[in-house]
Amino acid sequence: MAAPKRALIVGLRKLNPSLKEQMAAWVKPQNLAYISGLTNKQLQQDLASMAASLESEGIRLENVLVEGEIDDAGIQRSCNQLRQHLCQSDAYDVVVLGAGIRGPLAHLPLFESLVNVTHRHAPSARIAFNTYPLDTAEAIKRALAAKEE
Repeated sequence: MAAPKRALIVGLRKLNPSLKEQMAAWVKPQNLAYISGLTNKQLQQDLASMAASLESEGIRLENVLVEGEIDDAGIQRSCNQLRQHLCQSDAYDVVVLGAGIRGPLAHLPLFESLVNVTHRHAPSARIAFNTYPLDTAEAIKRALAAKEE
């Protein structure tokens, strides 16, 4: 039996109303109702359900929720959180950088920094992107199935 694949979701610790409003720019219209009603509690429940489903397919899911502040000090704290997690864990097969991190233009410096931390500290991991929480499993499977270029 093959060893389970390992996936890491990097997401924001807190959902804020302005982020949820901005997500309307890239989330499919049929998924907007989910986003508008999403709470931190609901997100954690959905991640737990997704983890159980992926586990049954041989993929172990973990997550690290970063602070997500976009000033220099906040970006540094978020990078340190991710770096510590990557350095304290076995290698991941895929790392998903959540849409809340990379979607808003104001988050570009945070996104770039987290990509670079991932590249440096998880060099063999594929990097994947979701568009909203419920398509994360699809993003993980897509990345794992991709052929090496």
